[in-house]
Amino acid sequence: MQKMVRWDEKNRPIGYILGVTPGFAEFEQGADKLTYMGLARKLTKAARLGFQFAQIDFEALSEMFEPDIAKQVEEVKRVQGLEVGVHLPTQMDLCLADAFQWLVMQEQLAKGTEAAADIMKAKYMLFHSSSTPRPNLTPASGQRTYPSKMVAWNGMNLGDWIESVGTVGGVNLKDWFMARFVRVLFHAMGAPADVGMVTFFEDLVINKKKYFKEGCEIAEREAKRLNEKITQMAKERVYKKKKPIIDALDRIKDSGKEIEKKIVRGESITPEEHKIYKEYKTLQAELSQFNIQEQSLVRDEADNILDENPELHNEYKKYFNVYRYNHTYNFYDVFKYWKENGSECEEAVAYHVIAKWMWLIRDPLYVSIVDNQEDPDKIIYEANIKMGREGKLTEDVKQIICAVAAKYIEGHLKAKGEGYGIPLKDEYGRFIRNKNGEIQTISPMEYAKKHNLHIFIETNMPPKGHEGELRIMRATDHIKIVKCIDPENMSYCMDFEHLTLNYISPEEEAEKIIREMPGDAKYIRCVHINAPRPIAGAHAPLPQFSYDIYIIYRHLYKLKQAGMNNAYWIWEMGSYGVKSTAKVFYQLYLELVKNPPTNPEELPMEAFGMSKNMLARQRAAIMLHAMDPIKDLLAVPEEHHTFFSKAAIEKGKGAEWARQEFY
Repeated sequence: MQKMVRWDEKNRPIGYILGVTPGFAEFEQGADKLTYMGLARKLTKAARLGFQFAQIDFEALSEMFEPDIAKQVEEVKRVQGLEVGVHLPTQMDLCLADAFQWLVMQEQLAKGTEAAADIMKAKYMLFHSSSTPRPNLTPASGQRTYPSKMVAWNGMNLGDWIESVGTVGGVNLKDWFMARFVRVLFHAMGAPADVGMVTFFEDLVINKKKYFKEGCEIAEREAKRLNEKITQMAKERVYKKKKPIIDALDRIKDSGKEIEKKIVRGESITPEEHKIYKEYKTLQAELSQFNIQEQSLVRDEADNILDENPELHNEYKKYFNVYRYNHTYNFYDVFKYWKENGSECEEAVAYHVIAKWMWLIRDPLYVSIVDNQEDPDKIIYEANIKMGREGKLTEDVKQIICAVAAKYIEGHLKAKGEGYGIPLKDEYGRFIRNKNGEIQTISPMEYAKKHNLHIFIETNMPPKGHEGELRIMRATDHIKIVKCIDPENMSYCMDFEHLTLNYISPEEEAEKIIREMPGDAKYIRCVHINAPRPIAGAHAPLPQFSYDIYIIYRHLYKLKQAGMNNAYWIWEMGSYGVKSTAKVFYQLYLELVKNPPTNPEELPMEAFGMSKNMLARQRAAIMLHAMDPIKDLLAVPEEHHTFFSKAAIEKGKGAEWARQEFY
């Protein structure tokens, strides 16, 4: 092995440090399951595997509460001369927006950070970046999640956070949210969302960059304008029907009045006058009846106009629906109710909200990860319409999800406050309180820095059936995340097996770094190495004389070309034992640290575990049995009846001849 292992002042590896994980005790067989259960006992197993460094996996955070565990770990480390890193629980996922899950994961992160720093005195702690498939911002980019109470990236109630943001980039986030997600407010009332209102605001947000308040004003103004227009058209139609009566009445009005006076005075009238008077009274009655029904007739004509003009009808209905709903419900009160009851919605809504905010403030994570810097509203809307038919749009949405997931990780790492952060204690283990009696806390990130505990994020192994669907997967994205959050105290751990399971080639990632991010493989300060088996959880050992050695070395060689010069090489123990892995690691190490490093195509036989002495022994064994295929095929046995046996006996080699060593 290397003569010594070294770290810099921030506990980052100098050169390559070869390490091992002893695996999970729960996967041991028989009594070994109990023998190796617990942090200290796993450490004793690691010490016997032939490596100089150990990564210990937390199977459950309850392991940190074993009595005297800190003393046990300290003693094992002292006796074995072994330094350690810590892998936090595999089920921990810091990318979730669900309020309960966020709190559970924050507790695991806080307790895990404490355990790594205080109990294990570890060089680093490591956790998976994402363990859950993407939420469905679009049908082609993720799976639907159940509506639940949601939080923002920093653990704050989503509605409270939206209000606290106020106006950014010229956009009031609450005003935008109420327009873009008015359907969420309908659901808060227990009512189905009105499609017309949803599409009205969707069009307003995406195409006109106007939001709820202005949208309501536009709807009211346009609804009134169109109503006046339609009413005027209807009145004109009704007047058209009314005018013949008025005209006819005007023609006989004077005569009718004179005749009426005669009748009042008791004078007789002619038959012709009687006829005129009758028509006069009939027209008067018709006009009076028309006037009584006029408003109803105008409404009927307005309906007829809308039926006859579908475009006008749709335009009026669009604005009138919004106007009607806005005057029926106080949506600002609905938002308040929604917020005060936990901001319930689907996770895709929370992710969309955070994406919009990140885009507005030009958040470094968003700018770094997302190639398409158009408004995410537009990207998501168009990707929904295309339904996966345009791969580029789907990739844009996946990048948006990746950026938001990274923001949630940042929120977890930087969260502090009671229930979120790590409580500060004095030298006697008592909580430190401020003048108001509140326990003082520190964020996991600050706690790790304080204890010189480096932080690694790693691509996770996907759940079966969700390969390639995790929120954060690519090495290049992890490097961007590290660079944005804290490049000095945070790094990426590349797991060859996990990348392959997510349909990602480690070598292609290295080549992309060389092309697009030259030198940035320096942020890959840890690699998890197993024999390349594309099956979940294989964690296979590296056998000598195998093609696996060539593949693994080729990966490492590419990474070195990309800038990875200081890193842990961690072999993850599976159910198949360590076998010759430690020896293979050292063989690969010797070739990679040469100046220049050995080209993979020129690996010497020693790299595969072969030596000149071994080849000589192999050659001797082959020659010893070279004639075995024709043994007993000759009719006359040579050792008894030919001059060969006589010559052998004369030279004192009879025994050797009998053992068939010369043919």
